Amino acid sequence: MSPAKIRNEVVKFFKDFRQEMRDMCAAMEKELKEEFNELKQSVAFFSSHFDAMATRCSEIEKENTALKKENAVLFTECNSLKQVVTAREQRMTDLEQYSRIRNVEVNGIPEVANEKLPDILKKLGEVVSGNISEGDIGACHRVPRRDGGCTNIAVQLTLVPSETPSLRRGAKSGYAPLMKVSQKAPASTSMSICAQH
Repeated sequence: MSPAKIRNEVVKFFKDFRQEMRDMCAAMEKELKEEFNELKQSVAFFSSHFDAMATRCSEIEKENTALKKENAVLFTECNSLKQVVTAREQRMTDLEQYSRIRNVEVNGIPEVANEKLPDILKKLGEVVSGNISEGDIGACHRVPRRDGGCTNIAVQLTLVPSETPSLRRGAKSGYAPLMKVSQKAPASTSMSICAQH
C-alpha cells in the first residue's frame, strides 16, 4: 500500500471518528437537555406546591390563632353561663323549698268514712290550745302510704306555720307529748299524733 493511500485512510478514519464523536456528543447533549428540562419541570412543580403549602400553612396558623381566641371567649362565656345556671338552680331550689314552707303533714289520725278534713284540723287546733280557721287552710287531703297503714293528712296552710298563731301557740303549749313538730324535710313540718291520745 502506497504512503498516499495510507495517508488517505488515516485522514478518513479521523474524519469518521470526529463525526462519530460529534454525533455522540450531540446525542448526549440532547439527552442531557431533555433530562435537564424534566428536572427543571419537576423542580418548578415541587416549588409551586411548596409555595402553596407554605401559604396554606400560614393561613392555617392564622386560623388556629383566631380559633384559640374564639375558644378563649367561648370558654369565658361558658363559665359565665355555668355560674348563671348554678345560681338559677339554687334559686329554683330555694323557691321550691319556699313553696313547701307552708306544707304540714299530720300523722296518726285514723281515717273514717265521709270525714271532713277541715273539721278534723279545727279539732286538732282546739286540742293544741289554738284555733285553726278555714282561712288558715289552703288545701288538705289524705296521702296514701306504701305500707297500707294509717294515711297521713297533707295540709297546705295560707301562712307559714311559724306565722300561724294557733300552730305557734300549740307548739309552745303544754301539749308537747300530744303534738310533735319536726323538720323531716327542708321547709316541711310534720305533726305526729300519739296513739294513746
